[in-house]
Formats: sequence, structure tokens, C-alpha cells
Amino acid sequence: MIKDLYNNFFDSGEHPRICHLLNQRIDETTKQLRKHINSKNKKKLDRINFLAKKNKEEGLTKEELAEREVLRKEYLENFRAHFRSRLENVRVVHTQEEYDELVKKNNN
Repeated sequence: MIKDLYNNFFDSGEHPRICHLLNQRIDETTKQLRKHINSKNKKKLDRINFLAKKNKEEGLTKEELAEREVLRKEYLENFRAHFRSRLENVRVVHTQEEYDELVKKNNN
């Protein structure tokens, strides 16, 4: 929704200051969200690693085994979703022929 508002202002050429402020706010919010998500993922990963180490050293209780499986599943789901989203945003810039020419040119 915020992006739509931004695009409407930007496309119309009106209110450039509002567009700039809105864009800044979007960037700040995105950074905060990423920090929060990374923090949560780091805590999960730290816990997974702790449980793995404990499992090697002394073994895990049934509860810890169950917790480890849940954490692993959540972590992998998040990783796959992020990776899928990155792949979906890949854009081809050069055709294969253009790419081959660039590689050939840079190798000579």
C-alpha cells in the first residue's frame, strides 16, 4: 500500500518532498524488519547449533529432540522461501550470445 502511494506521487511528478520522505520511511522500516528477522533467525540458529553440540557430547532428551526438529524445519522453510524469492527476482540482462561475447572479450 505504501509503495502504491509512493508510485502515485512519483508518477504524477507532484509532491517530490513527500515522495522522498515516504521513500526514506520505507527504507527505514525495511531495515528494521530485516534486523528483527535476522535476529530471530540468529537465535534459532544458535539454539540449533547448541542442541547439535549437546547431542554430540551427551545426547538430547525427547523434548530437546522435538525442539531441534521444529527449529530445523522452521529454519529450512525460511531459508527456502528467501532463496526462492531471490531467484524469482533474478532478471536476465544479457542474452546468452551477448554473455558469450563478453566472456570471450574479457578472456583475451
